[in-house]
Amino acid sequence: GYARIKDTPTKQVFHAYDVCPDCSGTLGKPAVSYSRQIIEVELSPATVTEHIVCKRFCFTCRKRVTPKVSFARLALGKQRIGVNLVSLIVTMRERMRLPIRVIKLYLSTFHQLKLSEGEIVELLHTVARYGKPTYDTIKQTVLSADSICADETGGREDGINGYLWNFTTNTHQYLLYRKSRGSQVVTEFMGSDGENFNGVLVTDFYAAYNVHSGFHQRCWTHLLRDIHDLTENIPKNKK
Repeated sequence: GYARIKDTPTKQVFHAYDVCPDCSGTLGKPAVSYSRQIIEVELSPATVTEHIVCKRFCFTCRKRVTPKVSFARLALGKQRIGVNLVSLIVTMRERMRLPIRVIKLYLSTFHQLKLSEGEIVELLHTVARYGKPTYDTIKQTVLSADSICADETGGREDGINGYLWNFTTNTHQYLLYRKSRGSQVVTEFMGSDGENFNGVLVTDFYAAYNVHSGFHQRCWTHLLRDIHDLTENIPKNKK
């Protein structure tokens, strides 16, 4: 009951004697003695496919004809990097949070593919541009919800402070990266005087959120922490 559950094999290799190893005699029909699975990952070099589009002269039309080839399913725009490789890079960066230099090292080490850090960054920007319509749709979905929970956290990029602003509902999450932690970011998202949002904004007691003039609920956990700190700092003043 403690054996590892076997995976569905992608291929099978059979091992059997053709003749008896002891006397070289004829052997009967094979039957399975035991099986063993070995899981492996192919570490293959990246493939570079060169598409050569040729033109040919038509003796009837008396002109040269060139086929119209669409590469839309193979690469984004005029990028030379294929969609599968782009997806791998974006996943490592956005989902796995790997630094650009680590992604570059991985591609070089395991796939013998040399990409500059600048090219990797440009690929990420290209994907961001393609995803912008979906990103904007998420924003409108969040703003149409009955309530939004908002928070922000800091992080440094190239030695410069920046902030990730998080606006979340029960089903969707919208992130903004800005250099500021000021109330102008709240106004940017919610609109002036909260004109973009008619629901309830749920936040902690950070003053930047006070610019929102609509319904505003403070986080109970932060309130209880403040009350707890008061009871410890001023134990004799029950009021």
